[in-house]
Amino acid sequence: MATKLVASDLEGVFVPEIWPIIGGRLGIPELSATTRDIPDFRRLMESRIEAIRRHDISFSTIESVLRSVTPFRGADKAMTAISSIPGVKCAIISDSFEEFIDIVLGKHPGWRMFANHFSVSHDRIESCSFDVGGQKGEVLRKLKAPTDTVLAIGDSFNDVDMLRGAQFRILFNPISDMRNQFMDSITCNNFESLVENIKRLLS
Repeated sequence: MATKLVASDLEGVFVPEIWPIIGGRLGIPELSATTRDIPDFRRLMESRIEAIRRHDISFSTIESVLRSVTPFRGADKAMTAISSIPGVKCAIISDSFEEFIDIVLGKHPGWRMFANHFSVSHDRIESCSFDVGGQKGEVLRKLKAPTDTVLAIGDSFNDVDMLRGAQFRILFNPISDMRNQFMDSITCNNFESLVENIKRLLS
């Protein structure tokens, strides 16, 4: 049976970019880099973990920073509105980490979460499990059925493969080069416009 699937990035769409906040609060510039700076996600994470170890940052210290981070204003309402569209299934496909998402966003009914995981021992990050690992397009390909109608939402270069795997594409507050790469996509700059366009495209 054909399904309408909404697949969205998380950071930059529904919540702020998490690592720059961590880097800023802890005064560690290496942690502020994102895929906009280093497109190779695995290399980016290697740099982050090396910096965390070098500065001996505990996971509980990172958690304390994350407890002050909240979704963008209107994000929860928008996510509820999208997941309430009849016949629509929703998924977050993120290069963030489940341990971060649980604190910043929490569990959100109607949305499946696909993210990476940390291995934490003695309050220190030991390693990463790259369940997504910069392969958002591959996650989407495994998730969708051949008959599904897919709408993808993204804002940056690490969303490119996911966007290309969808019939409909929405760029949410994208960087300028993304607009040039997806000239046929809709650009939204607020949640009201995002929800309206999703309803229109999937009606």
